[in-house]
Amino acid sequence: MSKYHTFWRRLAAAIIDGIILFPLTFLYNTSNGYFYIGIIAESVLSILYFVVLQGKYGQTLGKKIMSIKIFDITETKPIGFKKAILREFPWIIITMAALVYLFFILFVYRTDNTNTALEKYNNLSFYISLSWIEIELVTMFTNNKRRALHDWLAKSVVIKINIAS
Repeated sequence: MSKYHTFWRRLAAAIIDGIILFPLTFLYNTSNGYFYIGIIAESVLSILYFVVLQGKYGQTLGKKIMSIKIFDITETKPIGFKKAILREFPWIIITMAALVYLFFILFVYRTDNTNTALEKYNNLSFYISLSWIEIELVTMFTNNKRRALHDWLAKSVVIKINIAS
């Protein structure tokens, strides 16, 4: 099997990373009027998790557990922070757009019901994310190195590695 066929490992790594990041969702509590501060904190910490770990080590904890690693396109060195930011840039934009939408609902429309505002925020985030994931999958499955669109943006590739590395 090709060292580039990493779809199932990437999926498992994403699930593991989601489990690791899940406790951050407790940062926001809709019972007070300041839950949006927790959402901002959760968003920033999640982005930092991916950028810092992938930039420094070429892998998140999920990718490490699943024995896959991100390299630059030459497959000889890690991607570094600049490319890690480029790789996460679409998610950064999606997150920022959803946060702007949330603030618009809360402060422009002055929605008093925080649960309604949070539901609208979650719905927007879900549908934009789902669309992006579909684009990622199409690009991943249409090239030999299984590079998703974010890999093309960062000039990176995900490869299976030896467990000992």
